[in-house]
Amino acid sequence: MKKTILNIAFLTSIGFGINAQIKIDVNPGTGGANGSGPQEFTAYNSAMYFQANHNNYGKELFKYDGTSASLVQDIHPTHYSNPEYLTVMGNKLYFQATDGTSGRELWVHDGINTTLIDIYPGSNASIPTNLFALGNDLFFQATDGTSGRELWKYDGTNATLIDINPGAGHSSPQRFVEFNSELYFSADNGVNGVELWKYDGTTATMVQDINVGSGNSLPQQFIVLGANLYFLANDGVNGSELWKYDGNTASIIDINQGIDGSNPNYLTVYNSELYFKAYEDTYGFELWKYNGTNATMVQDINPNGNSSIRELTVFNNKLYFRANDDVNGNELWEYDGTTASMVEDINPSGNSNPYELTALGNYLYFAANDGTNDFQLWKYDGVTTTQMIINPLWDAEPDDLTVIENDLFFSAEDSTGDLELYKVAGVFASEIEKIIPKETLIYPNPAKDQITIQRTIGNENFQIIDLYGKTVLSGTTTDKNSIIDIQALSSGIYLLKIISEGESYSQKFIKK
Repeated sequence: MKKTILNIAFLTSIGFGINAQIKIDVNPGTGGANGSGPQEFTAYNSAMYFQANHNNYGKELFKYDGTSASLVQDIHPTHYSNPEYLTVMGNKLYFQATDGTSGRELWVHDGINTTLIDIYPGSNASIPTNLFALGNDLFFQATDGTSGRELWKYDGTNATLIDINPGAGHSSPQRFVEFNSELYFSADNGVNGVELWKYDGTTATMVQDINVGSGNSLPQQFIVLGANLYFLANDGVNGSELWKYDGNTASIIDINQGIDGSNPNYLTVYNSELYFKAYEDTYGFELWKYNGTNATMVQDINPNGNSSIRELTVFNNKLYFRANDDVNGNELWEYDGTTASMVEDINPSGNSNPYELTALGNYLYFAANDGTNDFQLWKYDGVTTTQMIINPLWDAEPDDLTVIENDLFFSAEDSTGDLELYKVAGVFASEIEKIIPKETLIYPNPAKDQITIQRTIGNENFQIIDLYGKTVLSGTTTDKNSIIDIQALSSGIYLLKIISEGESYSQKFIKK
């Protein structure tokens, strides 16, 4: 299995042909009800783990090993376990799930076995959320039924309560981030409201009462840049503004004077500076930056109103985002360190509304609507935008774009209405392909003189494609067990592609 993963990584790295969208049909069938609705994509143990729905199991933990998707364990056989908050700590995968007996609890998977860690024993639920790994510890929010929703730490053996709001009250810790090798987060001790806290490995302490008294400063969107921790907070006087903590003192960066605040959002590091969307009474919501000393507006993209900046993403030494200049609607923009400009008017008749901007290798991927094919997957190489149609009938609505090693995983809706798992990788073909079903078998593999294609049906067209995307052999399967002579092929890796009922399936094999 590990060898298969390595082979795929190799194929991706040398970039065969055009990036293809490969459909991984976790829940076979058509008609909307058979969509797996994959999410929570997480790299672990040379595979990609995720939550998915299957008609036989419900929502359970699955993994994709580079060749096929399979159930890890049916944790709740009579219903579904609904695994969430997948987080790797050390060499294990942790998540929240229920087996139907113990309530929603913490679970751990070590690559072989899946085990319950019961924080709130019995049928009650501790409901662990916001799982965050720091060093050799897993931190999360949970309740044991006595102490309210508090901070917990699991060291691989024992779960320990860190009681910030003593008694039955909830401190509700969340938005965990590592800064100066310590855990920072927001929490409420029942006295000072929701403020900035830290845990040093021994003790949890409030960093600063930003909104003095019982008011909530609601610190959020933590991001580390250099020797500072940046975040949004409201001190009750200046509204929601950008704040900086240097390890000793938290101080405000007051962009919009007065109680309304600048309401900054989408904090992103680019060129060693902090970029974000912010509001200022004169300009509305525009792109701003902070260089460690001063906050300045980058450019007034929409002089007539708000440019509605969002989705800030760094790619190819530039900052990309979605913006509206009041002429072309919401489109893809780029900033090169000097000037912000529109990349392309993808939807000339309206808004393309690009979202899920995600960089992988030589491409920036995103979902957008060109006004003709609704929301599909797109890619941009720094020069040209290219549409990658997944669903030619209606919105594919690509979502949860996640880079794992050399592949891009996401969910999308196909033309049957099923929401399924897809990936983009440097493979052999340029069209949409499904991972070959398990009822198909190529043997032997590796093979020297011939391969047998075992299928549940026969009389299907096939192609054998080499590493350069060239078809070196083609024909039609004669029956359910067709023997193909491959003696004339050079040694190496090939792709067998089967075209059946308007769809194509593919599987690798090795010629010795």
